[in-house]
Parts: sequence; C-alpha cells; structure tokens
Amino acid sequence: MIDAHMHLEQGSYTVDWLMEFINTAQSRGINEIWVLEHTHRFFEFAPLYQQVKEVNDLQRKWIEDKHLLPLSSYTNFIRDMRKKTFPITVHFGLEVCYFPQHEQFIRDMLAEFNYDFVVGSIHFIDNMAYDLKGISEATLWDRYDTDWIWKRYFELMEALIKSDLFDGTAHPDTLKMFHRMPEFDTTANWNRIADLLVKHQMYTENNVGCYYRYNHEEMGLNDKILQIFKDHHVKLYCATDAHNPKFVGIHLDEIKDKTLYD
Repeated sequence: MIDAHMHLEQGSYTVDWLMEFINTAQSRGINEIWVLEHTHRFFEFAPLYQQVKEVNDLQRKWIEDKHLLPLSSYTNFIRDMRKKTFPITVHFGLEVCYFPQHEQFIRDMLAEFNYDFVVGSIHFIDNMAYDLKGISEATLWDRYDTDWIWKRYFELMEALIKSDLFDGTAHPDTLKMFHRMPEFDTTANWNRIADLLVKHQMYTENNVGCYYRYNHEEMGLNDKILQIFKDHHVKLYCATDAHNPKFVGIHLDEIKDKTLYD
C-alpha cells in the first residue's frame, strides 16, 4: 500500500524526523511513502510567488511569513537519504505550484535535480489563493463569481497537464473545501481532465487531506469524479497529504478498495 503525498515541513531534514513518518507508515500497513515539499518553502522558487504577493496584503503576509530555506537543504537531504536503507520504500519529490506564465522557469528549475517524482498542483486562480482560510474568502471567493472560479480552475488544470512538466497532479478536487460549488454540470470538465491525464501519462491522487485537515464531509475524491477517473483508467494513488507523522496512512484503509484497480 502506498501513501503518495506527505510533507516534512513541520520538522527538520533529518533521518530521525523521516523515521517518524516511516514508523507510522509501518504501523498502518503502508509499505511505500512518497515524500515531497512545497516550492513555496525555498528561496529559489520565490519568483513563482511575486505576483501572488502583489494581489493584496493578506497574501503578501502569508508569503513573507514563510521561513524560506535554500533548495539545497532539501536536495542534499535527499542525496543523503538515498544512501540509506529503510524498512519500507521511500521516494522523494517536489510539489510545484503551477502558474502558466512561469512554465519555462519551472522547467529550468526542475532540470537542476533528479527528483524521484514531481507533482503539479494548483493553489492559485490567477494568482489568488483558493484554499487558505482567512485569506481566500476575501481575496477570491467573496469577490468573484463561483462559476467563473471553477471554469478558470479547469482551464488551469488542463494547462498544467498539457505542460508535460509533471508526473502527476495533486488533490485535484480541493477547490471544494469552502463548499462553494458551481451551478453548471462539471461532468464534461472532469472527463476532459481524465482524458488528458491518460494522454499525458500522468497520475492523480485520491487525497483525504481535505477531509481530516479541513473537515470536509467527503473522504477523498467525490464518488462521481473518482468513477470518471476509473472509467478512463487514470492512474490513481491514495494519499494523505500528511504534514505530521501521526497522519501518515490515515483513512487510506477506508478508501483503498474503491480507489485501486483490481
């Protein structure tokens, strides 16, 4: 069983901190974990977020409050960990915030290190965060039409996939977290996303993070979206989005049967 999405950011880049994730994984029957870090953690990726900072003071403060690290602190850690043997399989990757205007910058940055996997994610709609409580409401959801937000999200998701920058895409339906749902039928949109994922040989996640981190009632992907992905034979992985070792593997027993192919 794989947990395909977790972050070390609440601790340090040490083998002891990593072992806490591994130990919890073993206790929950997980034999493979995929560790990745957000690009907003690192100095070198700051240009991705300059326009985000310029949207308003709320987003500027959110970005500036990040304690940025040199990317080498993570890549050197990966090099060191690759020399070690662990009781389960451990892969190391990067979660990249996708902005269509920065595709070349992302491509150049990813060429500098051989990550085991790279995931693209959309956290910003035209530089406005959609998933930050206390920020996204005033910045995006209370200012723009919900249908427009969803349509723009689908456009960005399609662009992300077509960019061929990434191995997979993270938490594809987290836009639901504020319960601001579109009035239009999204079936055709999700079918297009599924088609593109298959065409570009990318995976996506059934990610339970929105359920236990943000108290959304759906545990992972909406059943309709999950079925669309399975009907198209999209490669799927279960994921917790754990930011702390205690959440590694949480709820995956409850979603694995409906997620994984026979």
